[in-house]
Amino acid sequence: MSVLRLLDKEFNVLGTLGNILQANVTKQDSGSWSISATVVQDGALVNQIKRENYIEFEGQKFTIQEVTVGREGEKRTVSFITQHIFHELEDQVVAQEYQHRGTISQHINRLLQHQQGSDFHYQQGPVHSDTSPVDDSETVEIEDPTFKFVTNRDYLDRVLRMINGADSTIKIAHQYFKDGNAPDQIFDALVNASNRGVTVEVILEGEVETNPAKVQALQENGINAKVDDTRRWIHVKVVVVDDQQVLVGSTNWSSSSMYYNNETNYYFEDPELGDVYGGYVDSIYDYPGALKGLDAGPYGVVTPIGSGQYYDRVYPIIDEAEARIYVVMYQVVWSSQTSNKINKLISKLIDAHSRGVEVKVFLEDSDWDYSVNDGNQEAARVLRNNGIEVRFDSKNIVTHSKMVIIDDSLVLYSGNWSLASMENNHEAGAITRSSSLTNQAVTYFNELWGQN
Repeated sequence: MSVLRLLDKEFNVLGTLGNILQANVTKQDSGSWSISATVVQDGALVNQIKRENYIEFEGQKFTIQEVTVGREGEKRTVSFITQHIFHELEDQVVAQEYQHRGTISQHINRLLQHQQGSDFHYQQGPVHSDTSPVDDSETVEIEDPTFKFVTNRDYLDRVLRMINGADSTIKIAHQYFKDGNAPDQIFDALVNASNRGVTVEVILEGEVETNPAKVQALQENGINAKVDDTRRWIHVKVVVVDDQQVLVGSTNWSSSSMYYNNETNYYFEDPELGDVYGGYVDSIYDYPGALKGLDAGPYGVVTPIGSGQYYDRVYPIIDEAEARIYVVMYQVVWSSQTSNKINKLISKLIDAHSRGVEVKVFLEDSDWDYSVNDGNQEAARVLRNNGIEVRFDSKNIVTHSKMVIIDDSLVLYSGNWSLASMENNHEAGAITRSSSLTNQAVTYFNELWGQN
């Protein structure tokens, strides 16, 4: 990942800079490499960037030659030009170590190959660091991993494309795998993938009524499948294909979830994130009784969240919010009797509102699950009593999303605001810091907000 770190002149790490908006790598006549980049930066590190500092990419240190602080829309940015001579990349063994990475080092390796006349080609496809073209000027634009905001009716098409395009492995951990038109299409796609030699691994929650029969049907078709029979609850909804593509969020494998509900998910296409979430599914499959956390990275703009990690990774962002916090949540289990993580999150929303942050909360109003309604209504009462606007969806649709927008950060997760989701369940999601992704989520939120 193209993660930038600011170092002082003694090479001590001052901190991670932020998200790359644009970067170019250029080979100079002198044989050195120059990097020109613009980076989003919100914190105090802006004031620490000086010409005697260095930028670090994948362990390589670049001398800063120019620094400019500006704005990109509502964001504070840092632009800089650096220079470095890659002596060690003349050793092809070292160069090969970078080849699988979607990083600046990989692009430099490609440029070295290009300079030496090696034959290699780039396929057209989604924007991704692995498919960035090289032009005649030997300048490469760096992109973040492919990531998408997948909602509502877009989910089924996305998961089918992933499964139908799988080459080697499909790893799945899901709460539900019901019968019906939509899940039957997924079942058929999994069987077809297995028949063409793809290794398929599926683990489902054992206490869901339809799951044991679905597991048996998968096993009869040569698929590695089982149910979790431990005290943990598999509430996660994650699919990983070829340890490269990841689909994670709120959508269950039921026709109601894929055809009718309000749902929010991430799609990532990146080998490092594929390894992270693929390892997560492997861990649940092998050790379903143990909760599995995820390394925070960050992996570019992405900070994964695993089981038991939601509160600790989300509350600091809420505490730092300056402009807006928008919450869409299927269930908030508020209890006035205990000071638990859910109550603390509600209190943090109230604190943010009191310091001038715009806080809006959108909740499910179920026409059948009154236990959901009880907690949501109590949470709404507390929030409204503290001046925060709360709206509910209509009873003819289920809002099953678990989405929080905090300034330019977007949090999507499989778990609700409940103690079970925070402490006992298998859950997964991520925080992303991308203006384009967050803007899509804001549009989605405003559509829900305006309809109810």
